[in-house]
This record gives sequence, C-alpha cells and structure tokens, in this order.
Amino acid sequence: MKNIIIIIIAFIGISATAQQKKNSVATQEIISSTSANVSPEEMGEKNLADLSAFTTLNQDQKNVLLELFTTKARMKNDIGNNTEQLIILRQSITAKMEAAVSGDIMEKIKANKTLFAKLIN
Repeated sequence: MKNIIIIIIAFIGISATAQQKKNSVATQEIISSTSANVSPEEMGEKNLADLSAFTTLNQDQKNVLLELFTTKARMKNDIGNNTEQLIILRQSITAKMEAAVSGDIMEKIKANKTLFAKLIN
C-alpha cells in the first residue's frame, strides 16, 4: 500500500514538472519570434501600426500607446529570458492598455487573440 502511494506521489511530481517545462518552452518560442534585432522604437511603431490598422484611435491614444509599446520593448530587452518578469510585464501592459483606450475598444482588441498576443508579448 505504501508503495502505491509513493508511486502516485512520484507520478504527480513528474507530471507537474513536465507541465512547467512545456509552458516555459512555449513562452521562449513567443519571445524569440517577436524580437529579432529590432530597436524598441521600431517595435513600438510596429505595434501601434498593427493596432491602428485594426481599430480607430485618436492622437492622444496613439501617443500614449506608442510610449507604452516602446517602453515594453525596452523592458523586454532588459528582462531577457526571465519568465516570471515577462508575465508581470504582460499583465502591466494589459492594464495600461485598458487605461489608455475605452472599454469597448479593449474588448474588441482582446477578442482578436492574435493581435492581443502580439501587442502584449
């Protein structure tokens, strides 16, 4: 009976470790595919252009979002491959985007999962 319990605990531990490694690899693939020797200013302008093509923004919103996306690119370069800090950065970018645009525009952006992932990664 004790052996069965030990085997079950070992299996759960291995499964949890494998799941964490799988998430880490997926995150690294997203990171490496989005920033290939591009300056933070160019990355910020590209993100803003993608967003502007998707929805209408006024000039104030464009200015705020350009600064946000440029800062995001700089911070990603500084953070490197630290997964925990990247997750916190994504949450921060999402919150700041929600503050910069109206609720209906943000819902529209979140509905387009590809664009939203590109903007926060």
